[in-house]
Formats: sequence, structure tokens, C-alpha cells
Amino acid sequence: MNKLGIVGLGNMGSAIYNSIEKKFTVTVFDPFKKEFQNQADNIDALAKSSDVIVLCVKPDKIIEVLKE
Repeated sequence: MNKLGIVGLGNMGSAIYNSIEKKFTVTVFDPFKKEFQNQADNIDALAKSSDVIVLCVKPDKIIEVLKE
């Protein structure tokens, strides 16, 4: 397990990304932020390139993200 995916790059997702990006292969997805390296085009692409996915989205968006 060395490939991590992060969905959502707000305060929590960005903090996690910044703290682990040098230790793990990290792919990220956030439709509103494009300034991160290793940005997937969509959640499906992120899922295919990740062993573990961390959801860093607001509670009212979790069901929508899980459906994707």
C-alpha cells in the first residue's frame, strides 16, 4: 500500500496531501482545484491508480462522491 488517492483538496485534503506527498505516491481529485501535481481527471481514474482512497469532502457530498 503505497499509492494513496485523496478526493477533496480543501483544508483537510490539502493538509493530508502536504504531509504525505514525499512519502507516498499520491493522486488527487478535486473539480475546483487544479494546482496540485498528480491530479486525476475524474474519480474513476483516481480509483484505478490508488490502493487506498481518503474522502475529504463535506458530509453532504459523501453520497454523491461514493456514487461516482
